[in-house]
This record gives sequence, structure tokens and C-alpha cells, in this order.
Amino acid sequence: MDYRRLIKFGNSSFVVSIPKDWLKKNNLQKGDMIYLNENGNNEIVLSSKMEENDPESLTITLDVDTLDEQDIQRRIISKYIAGYDTFIFVGEKTIREKQTFIRNILNNLMALEVIEQTKSKIVAKDFLNPSEISFNTIIRRIDTILRSMFDDIKSTSEESSSELTKRDEDINRLSYLTLRTIRKCVLRPPLAKKMEANVETLLFYREFVECLERIADELKRMSRAMGSTKGSQKQIDEFYTLLDKIHKLYIDTMKAHYTRDEPLSYDLSKQREVLLQKIVEISHNARDPHFFLALEKLKTTVVLIRDILRILYRG
Repeated sequence: MDYRRLIKFGNSSFVVSIPKDWLKKNNLQKGDMIYLNENGNNEIVLSSKMEENDPESLTITLDVDTLDEQDIQRRIISKYIAGYDTFIFVGEKTIREKQTFIRNILNNLMALEVIEQTKSKIVAKDFLNPSEISFNTIIRRIDTILRSMFDDIKSTSEESSSELTKRDEDINRLSYLTLRTIRKCVLRPPLAKKMEANVETLLFYREFVECLERIADELKRMSRAMGSTKGSQKQIDEFYTLLDKIHKLYIDTMKAHYTRDEPLSYDLSKQREVLLQKIVEISHNARDPHFFLALEKLKTTVVLIRDILRILYRG
């Protein structure tokens, strides 16, 4: 690592010398312009070229004739999170039979709109300005959905199960948008600066949203398992009593986040062992595999809430 000492220049400025080797590598001479950009981590980046205001749009072309539906879904979601803006699907043989499937995936991703479709091609483009996104707003929206999932999980009807699945998909959509925006901020420091998000902030939101998204997955699977359980009424009552306590722990955890109450997050962390021990006790008498699976999902939910608390008092 090299270093330089600041030299005062006049009444309001300071000067720092630049290594000669760097000047040679960039073909810079006396009088040439050097451009300074402050990134999202409170650092100044020097460049010999002015940064373009509009970064190059990323485009991916997928030949759906060579891919099955699972492969198509995997590629769309991964490239969406990676920050690709334009998706082109081509196929002479199977695109018509796969178009409904492709459109359903696109509809589950924020701001992707189909702008062109022919008998052998579908083009979708992202029109969302990432600088208009608020990570705090996304967390509040996910939180609202999660609370409703906790409330509805006691109902084992098919309609309730379907609603839980839809809510989980809503959370997935918000989670993908968060990961996509974070990646764009990492690759485009001016965007991170505009959103007032440094590296530490981006890491915080990535971990936080991922935990919330995983809790939604566990609640969805928990509901399915309880809908098929043959456990005794006593066991079922004990399960829902525990679920209520975990629901309260989740609400208090989110309160600690919104109020930035670090002491509260430490206190809430102490409840983890008590809740996990109770789940283990009920598990000892669980004979029905569906009921046992539901308990495992309950256990994972407690662990994920604990992880959120760690993020809070660590940050």
C-alpha cells in the first residue's frame, strides 16, 4: 500500500501527490484532467476518464428450444438479480408452448415488461429506475406480508394455503428486487451514493431481506405440513401455542429494528434457547412425519429470527 501526506493549498484546499507510475499507465501529462468520484463507502476514486452517466445496458438472449422450464426459470431469475435489463427469448419450435410459462416468471419479477412478441421471439425490458427504490420501504412491505402469513397459518383450508403461497411469491418478488438493486449499487458507486448506501449498509439489507424471505418459505411449508398432520389435538394445540410465541418474538424483533433499540435485540435473543428447547420436547413425542416436519420448520423460523437479531446488534 502506498500513502501520501496532505499539503495545504491556499485557504480552502488541500493537495495530494499522485504516483508517477499511475500517471504513466494512464498516459497523463501536466494539465490533463483527472476525475474524482465519491463511492458509497466514503472513498474517493480517481479516474483518467469521465464516468458515463448511463451505464451500458445488459442484455441476455435465451434459446428456449434448448432449455427446459426449470432451466429457463433459473436463468431468468439469476440474470435478473445480476442486473440484466433486457431479456430476449428465441425459439423456432417451442416458444409458443412455453410463452405462458415465460410470462408468468416475468410477472413475478418487478418492473419487467414484455415489449415485443412474435411467433419466434419474446423481448422483455426493465423500466424501473433503481435510484427510486427504498430498502426501508421494501422491508416494511415484506414485514406486513409476513405478519399476515403468521396470522393465517392456523387455517388449514386449501384457500388459506393458496393465499400463503401467493404471499410468499410477493415476498420473493421484493427479495429479488432488493438483491438486484444491491448488485447495481456495488457495480455503480454513483448510484450507491445517490441512495445514501455504503458497503456496510448494502450488506445489512442483503442479509436482513434474505432472512425475511427464508422465514416466509418456512411458514409456507409449515402450513402445508400442518394441513396434512395426523398429530393429536394436544400436540396441535401445543404447536399453535408455540407459534403464537414465535410470532410475538418476530413482531418484537421488527420493533427493535424500526426503533433501533439495540438493548431490546439483546434481550430478545435470550428467548431463542427456551423456544428451541420446547420444540425439542414436543418433537420427542411426535410420530406423525407431517407434524415432525412442521416442528422442524418452526425451529428453523426461530433460528432465522435469531439471525435477524444478530444482524441488528452487530450493525
